[in-house]
Amino acid sequence: MSRALAALDGRDYVRPDDLKRAAIPTLAHRLTLTPQAWAQGISPEAVVRTVRDSVAVPPTVSARAAAPVGLG
Repeated sequence: MSRALAALDGRDYVRPDDLKRAAIPTLAHRLTLTPQAWAQGISPEAVVRTVRDSVAVPPTVSARAAAPVGLG
């Protein structure tokens, strides 16, 4: 999934932010919550989101990183 997102963005390499973008749709459906978590209204998506958001993406490879300045 991350490779597909990179390709859609016109890149032949995967960045950490591609992995983060793909985390919820590719991982949440694989989780089976305990009955207690289910009763508390916790969703698999929320669990993956919490873990995903706790991992920092290096700013030099972030999608928001500034583009190189052109010459001239």
